[in-house]
Amino acid sequence: MNGILTYGIKQKNFRAHQIIYFLILSFLLCLLCVAKLSFPVKIVMALAVLLIAITIDDVFKGLLYLALFTLALPVTFFQVHLVGASNLSIGATDILITLLFFLLIGNRFFQGEIKLHKDFLTVPLLILLFSALLSLVGAVDKRLGILYLLMMFEGFILYSYILTFFKSEEDLKHLLFIYFAIAAFYGIYGLFQFKLGYFPIVGGTDVGLSSGIWANRVTANLTHANSLSGFIVIVLPLMWVCFSRKKILRNILRYFFIAILCFILGVTYSRNGYIAFLVSSFVLAFLYSKKYKKPKMLGVFVLGILVLALGTVRYAPDIFTRLASVRYFQYDAASLGRLMFWRESLKTFAHHPFLGIGISNFVHEPYSLGFLSPHNLYIATLLELGILGAIGLFLLLFRIFHRLIKVYRSDESDFRRRLNVGFIASWVGFLFHNFFDSVWGVVSHT
Repeated sequence: MNGILTYGIKQKNFRAHQIIYFLILSFLLCLLCVAKLSFPVKIVMALAVLLIAITIDDVFKGLLYLALFTLALPVTFFQVHLVGASNLSIGATDILITLLFFLLIGNRFFQGEIKLHKDFLTVPLLILLFSALLSLVGAVDKRLGILYLLMMFEGFILYSYILTFFKSEEDLKHLLFIYFAIAAFYGIYGLFQFKLGYFPIVGGTDVGLSSGIWANRVTANLTHANSLSGFIVIVLPLMWVCFSRKKILRNILRYFFIAILCFILGVTYSRNGYIAFLVSSFVLAFLYSKKYKKPKMLGVFVLGILVLALGTVRYAPDIFTRLASVRYFQYDAASLGRLMFWRESLKTFAHHPFLGIGISNFVHEPYSLGFLSPHNLYIATLLELGILGAIGLFLLLFRIFHRLIKVYRSDESDFRRRLNVGFIASWVGFLFHNFFDSVWGVVSHT
């Protein structure tokens, strides 16, 4: 396959690309026929594959869009049983990312012009991968660790792939459009789930809905409400800033889905999601008002928060009560559980400071109570990957914010300035959300 692709590129003839693209899409359609999915889902997925194939004739971009699409509506071919009631799904996304990996390798070694890019994030990402590999030495459950390591590697492949084949501002806009489309899908999914308890296309009752004091916590097709709240928190700042002054209809749709996502965030009943949303929204308003010299923006933000607070007290008192319960954490089982996880995890880290206990092996600790993570990304990284992994994570976050702040102070195009403000607010939301959760490192959740 790589030889055919190389020949096609060198001859400036993309017919070879299209043949390979056709074969890959045909293979995916055949897999859909045998996948254990409801008939409506098969029809929707097949139409999506054909639509992307018709509109995008670039094999490199088309396959990435398909991979991102299958993240929103996953196609599972089989499941790997992990621990307890947890399963790891292997599906279309994994197959597509594997294809992306071979395309990267093929272009690097056979074509010689398109290479794996080394940028300011490559080193910390490789440190994280290397520390995860080393942590397997002391892991109790090496099989589980290897599976999670492979999933981490998939994320690195996606990042490298985007760096290699998506270079222009138009490419970035297309990626953002796919990202926002996935967010809109989650919003619609969440509305049906909130009202009916299931999504009509998928059918059946969603197992993610909880029963208890906070019943019907919306999860969309993720396995936990905190995962959905985290996704919404990081996507909302970008949706706010990516507006078009000339395309009124597009702006109306954008505000419509922002409103839906804000509502869905509320009915996740995720307190760390609420706090991260408030903090990231304040950062967005502050940076935008300062960059564009619009001090009234902060006033609008404060007014909006007051209206939101009064509205929840009047029309959604359960949401307000959920957020207000943070004040009484000493009486809250979830908060006390987190404190216990953090305390015991730090004690365990003291006995395994260099290699950690093994990636994803927190669940095997006697105090884990069957949970997959200690509900803090930074402590989880320190515990499972050791000092080297923690260095990789903090170096990654430092370089991200250093670059974002540097770009914020420079003169870029209007689109890039607004996007940069959105990214800063988004990453601030990510930081705060992960003080009380670590769903971003739990594959079965995300």
